[in-house]
Amino acid sequence: MTDKMTPVENPAPLPAAPAQDAANMQTAATVYNTHECVETADGDTIWIYQDVYCMDSPEQARALLPALMETATFGRPESFEPVWVDGLEEAYWDGMDSVAQKGNLAYSITVNYYSTGDDRAYDVLRALGAADFSAWQ
Repeated sequence: MTDKMTPVENPAPLPAAPAQDAANMQTAATVYNTHECVETADGDTIWIYQDVYCMDSPEQARALLPALMETATFGRPESFEPVWVDGLEEAYWDGMDSVAQKGNLAYSITVNYYSTGDDRAYDVLRALGAADFSAWQ
């Protein structure tokens, strides 16, 4: 088990999906939208937005990822890089935006700081990979 995240060199291609399919798929899913804020000791505020799509199957969750990249807050589909994270079937990252799949769940995560691969955004994906959401499946 590694604590380091590494880019995926030859990921399986994601199916093309226009952004409007996210709305169509949303009707077949339970969707949770969360927003959390933390004030740091030096007075800065760090926030995270997370949309969790509970789909009927892992295949549906994976099929939603291109639409989540298309509708990302800051990133663009072509700027997302695939990364490998223990506990996640798929993960893509672009500094402030991430999308991931874990079982029947698809995630769209946005943070308010730009980070590199060794920084905090990866920590969000690592925590997601390590979490036990079996009750949601």
